[in-house]
Amino acid sequence: MFGAAHLSNVWHGTTLEIAGEVAITGAGGALFGWSLWQFKGSFWAAFSFHAGLNLSWDLFAVDQTAIGGVSGNLARAAGIMAGVMGVITISRLTKVHDAPASV
Repeated sequence: MFGAAHLSNVWHGTTLEIAGEVAITGAGGALFGWSLWQFKGSFWAAFSFHAGLNLSWDLFAVDQTAIGGVSGNLARAAGIMAGVMGVITISRLTKVHDAPASV
C-alpha cells in the first residue's frame, strides 16, 4: 500500500533512477512498517516518522526526487537515525507503562 501511493513519483528518468527510487521507497515502507509494529499498529507513529523525513527533505529543498545527492542522503541518514532512536526510546517508555506490576 505504501509503495502504491508513491508510484506517480517514479515514472521519470532512466531505468536506473526508477529502480533507485523504488528501492528507497521500499526501504522506507519497511522502516515505517517497523515503526507501526513497534507501536502496536499505531498509524500515527509511521505517519509522524514519514512526515518528519518529508518535512526536512522539502524544507531544505534537497532534491526533486527521492534519490538525492550526497548532502541529501547524509541528511536522510541523520533523519532516519533520529527517527529510529525516537521510535526505540518512545516504544520502550510506553512498554514500561504497559508492563504488568511485579508482586
